[in-house]
Amino acid sequence: MADKLAKGLDLAQREGPVSAYRALGGGGRFKVRYLAAGFFTKLLYFGGYDTKPLLGRPLIYDSNVVAALNKWTNDTWKVDGPAEMYSRYLDLAADWASEAGTDADVVERALFGR
Repeated sequence: MADKLAKGLDLAQREGPVSAYRALGGGGRFKVRYLAAGFFTKLLYFGGYDTKPLLGRPLIYDSNVVAALNKWTNDTWKVDGPAEMYSRYLDLAADWASEAGTDADVVERALFGR
């Protein structure tokens, strides 16, 4: 298990958070049984947030964030959704952060608290 998580984090640092999400989620090559996105995205966030900002910064995608996204957008968001959904979330958080003059993780924290 630790080896898969380390490989997922390394992938986030080399290729970006969406690639790592794809590898750690669903049927991905580094999937850890019973480890949901709400947990492995915390690993990506804390282990890879400042690694390569140009590749995008990983954000936490858990049930609290999903509930807020479903409340505040017209899209349908799912816990443990596909990598494309996570990518959409990262883009949306980056857009909202830019409009508010802050960082995307501040947006994530606001969504978490809603």
